[in-house]
Amino acid sequence: TFCSKNCRDIYSVISSFEDKEISAEETLEKLMELDLSRIDSFNCSYKDSLERIYNSSVPKKSKKKKSHYR
Repeated sequence: TFCSKNCRDIYSVISSFEDKEISAEETLEKLMELDLSRIDSFNCSYKDSLERIYNSSVPKKSKKKKSHYR
């Protein structure tokens, strides 16, 4: 049982990511629509998943090509 619809939705979205049903980007988009204000009360597995989702969806810094002209 979940304490609220929001908690159930967070669980559902994270589970879909962990089951490889949706991408990290899609997961992050869906989570941004939910209330994550109580993230400190989430258990460790949720926090670990959220960290993986964020790290997977943030673009890696690309190396800029150096110009031969100054």
